[in-house]
Amino acid sequence: MSHAVAQVLEPLVTADFGPVGVILPVSAHFHASAPRPYTDPRIRKRLHYDLTARRYRTGRNATAQQKSEGLSHFRDLTISGCTLAPTASSNVYLTTPIERDRFPSSCLFYSHALEPELAKSPVATVARLLWRRAPDIIFIMADTLASRKYFDNIYIPVGLIILGCAITKREWVPYAALLSLALGAYKYNSMQIKKVLKPDAFQEFELKEKTIISHNVAIYRFNLPSEKSILGLPIGQHISIGANCPQPDGTTKEIVRSYTPISGDHQPGYFDLLIKSYPTGNISKYLASMKVGQLLKVKGPKGAFVYTPNMVRHFGMIAGGTGITPMLQIIRAVIRGRPTGDKTEIDLIFANVTPQDILLKEDLDTLAKEDSGFRVHYVLDKPPAGWTGGVGYVTADMITNLLPKPADDVKLLLCGPPPMVSGLKKTAESLGFKKARPVSKLEDQVFAF
Repeated sequence: MSHAVAQVLEPLVTADFGPVGVILPVSAHFHASAPRPYTDPRIRKRLHYDLTARRYRTGRNATAQQKSEGLSHFRDLTISGCTLAPTASSNVYLTTPIERDRFPSSCLFYSHALEPELAKSPVATVARLLWRRAPDIIFIMADTLASRKYFDNIYIPVGLIILGCAITKREWVPYAALLSLALGAYKYNSMQIKKVLKPDAFQEFELKEKTIISHNVAIYRFNLPSEKSILGLPIGQHISIGANCPQPDGTTKEIVRSYTPISGDHQPGYFDLLIKSYPTGNISKYLASMKVGQLLKVKGPKGAFVYTPNMVRHFGMIAGGTGITPMLQIIRAVIRGRPTGDKTEIDLIFANVTPQDILLKEDLDTLAKEDSGFRVHYVLDKPPAGWTGGVGYVTADMITNLLPKPADDVKLLLCGPPPMVSGLKKTAESLGFKKARPVSKLEDQVFAF
């Protein structure tokens, strides 16, 4: 019976079913032979679809590629006349003597034998009840190689569930249809991006890793509840961090401070904070003392600024120290939006004390090199010999020469130490920008984070 089912399903497998796929373990036997050396003449004659190069290779070329990856042999898996050849990563390429145009160019295969953990999955358990046996092989299909998505490690069109039942036992079709609906609903729900932030309630997130940037600067990566979770933080807004910090009198006090992650919602599963530790900084010292696995209390979003594409023609930005974090969020959002029509120009003045204090300089330089609409200008209070950038405090002349002139479609963004921001507000007003409010609003021409 399994062989008969395989013969019926084999032509269907060689078609690209696209995004309708969910889950189906195909009830068809495969046979694994002993490992064969690359000199096997039968292997040379077969046609391989190379998923990395995205083109077809002959068996001889595929062998050369696999040798370069350090493999010494591979195993043939056969299903109804088709051959599956696994690579080191357990991915299995479809290989068969049939015509090239019958190959499913976006079809990737996993075998139950190579992925034993699948046998313990909820899907495999349901499959055993449905098919009265463990699934031998699982097919994975997607629209394109670049857009392939994994769900419980396996994908297949739900139609094959009903078709398989119709071939084997017609009375199972209603149950197969019900299972297909349940799996489809589960897939839809599991693939939804989930926002985790709550504006009025702290939640705890685990510290996954800490990357030391300098003696007093580090990037802290915190896990979100799942790989599909995002903070749900609009571009330009920040989060509040709370911690019980020790006080000089020996007591502890809950301190809350605001920070802007340097990661975004386009990077699900985690968020990154760039933190500079100060001797008198309660939260920064607390974070510096955190160990991997410890929890941090976070709530949000907070803030009055929300970036939308083309909200202005030109941004002028002035940042000092860790004040670069909200600017970086906006810069990255603008550049990501170029393909969809975001034409916003950005000029950034980034002020620091020494070259060693310039945070994320490599990232900023790369962005400026790759995008002609973004320019970065560095200013140092204590420059080294041969420094060609700005020197000292950010002055009116620097703003005039490096940033856009005041206009209705221009916005000036400020972020840095309070004395610096306070002085820049007055300087901007003297240059013709509208007077900044004590607490900035989104519509303000001069906005201080």
